[in-house]
Amino acid sequence: MKSISKLVKNEFVKLFSEKKFYVILAYIIILTLIVGNNYTNNRYDLTSSSEYFPPHMKFLLKNINAINFLKLFSTDSIFTGTTPFLIIIISFLAIDTFLYDYKSGNAKFTLAAGISKFELTLSKYIYMAITIFTIVCMLFIFGFFIGAIFFGTKNITLSDILNTFVIYLIGCLPLLAFTSIVAVISTTNISKSILTLLSISISILISICDTFSKSKYFSPIGMLGLFNTDAPMSINYSILYCGLISFIYLLATFIIYFIIIEQKDIFV
Repeated sequence: MKSISKLVKNEFVKLFSEKKFYVILAYIIILTLIVGNNYTNNRYDLTSSSEYFPPHMKFLLKNINAINFLKLFSTDSIFTGTTPFLIIIISFLAIDTFLYDYKSGNAKFTLAAGISKFELTLSKYIYMAITIFTIVCMLFIFGFFIGAIFFGTKNITLSDILNTFVIYLIGCLPLLAFTSIVAVISTTNISKSILTLLSISISILISICDTFSKSKYFSPIGMLGLFNTDAPMSINYSILYCGLISFIYLLATFIIYFIIIEQKDIFV
């Protein structure tokens, strides 16, 4: 476990030294401010626009506070349907994590130091899981903070906060599943630019299909397309089902990735 924790720590050192984390942080802050300002500037006339707003979104807008803003914000940050900006950002991190060490030759030195391939693989998955969890938590925290400033905290209970936080956390599963898919593709030794283009193309294509068809119920990132026309109110069957599907994809691709790496001669 010590070797795994050290490898995970090294991944975070690289993340902070290359300033990627601060770019992501800036993106989160700017996105939160833009979305918060948008809802502030549209203290909607819901009577004249009633046909435009789905029932859940209409309720959240009529009773907007920090938590209800968070639910609306989730459709602009995580459950974004046809515009999967977050999953594209995660793809960039995954490409650097799973491709760089093998392309640069760092993996050879790591394995030569007595680290097993399983430990190296597990450390990369743990690093990506912690990173995704951190990003989602930052979206929740900044969203709540901006929502509290713009819309107040009236009528918010601890149960509301926990329920909304769990919705955000379950959103980590499709991000992890897609990360694992990128990891498997990276074992083909294609160039970083091609893998980047391929990852973006696949994420957009799947997101479009999931948004406008029932493929979302069989897709690794199907959960992200559940709320294209409305906002999440609470944990429901669709969220749990899509979360389970994402977890199955994550587990399957993790096993596939490890089998490929185990059979791969890193020292060639």
